[in-house]
Amino acid sequence: MKSQLIIALGAVMSLASCTDQNKVNHDQAMSDMNTFLDSVDNDVNNGTLADWDATDRRHVTLKDRLESNSADMSEDMKMRHEQMDDRYELAKTKFKNGTDEFNQEANAQIDNIETWLDRSAANTGEVIQGSGDDMENSWKKSMNWLDENYEKLEDNTKKEYDELKVRLNDNDRG
Repeated sequence: MKSQLIIALGAVMSLASCTDQNKVNHDQAMSDMNTFLDSVDNDVNNGTLADWDATDRRHVTLKDRLESNSADMSEDMKMRHEQMDDRYELAKTKFKNGTDEFNQEANAQIDNIETWLDRSAANTGEVIQGSGDDMENSWKKSMNWLDENYEKLEDNTKKEYDELKVRLNDNDRG
């Protein structure tokens, strides 16, 4: 009887220890996921997230780890996990929308310069000096915006911008 009690007590302590370790692992996985999501949110807000494939892979790894440490999840815990998934998807959508808006702005700046060039004479340097301040400021503003945001531009927009710079340099020499 005494030995059965000792065995039972040992089993309970072992189970409690296992449960405590599962909770520690789960809490760490939750913390890691929250840190990751904070980082993604910051990168999206700053427009600095460059590699969504790597970010997606990291998200899957953290999600798998979280789920593997979440045996017998309560409904509350399931809801928290779903909220984390929703937060990640929202960040991806926000980034895509921000990227679309950025690319629209870049294209508008390119169009502004091309329109100005199309209206100008063969010698851009003389036209710049003879044009009104508003036109010159608009042209410079577009060039400055594109130059400042060059690294964020899509490849095709970078190519258009580079071609415009060559065209402007050729006209200045002409």
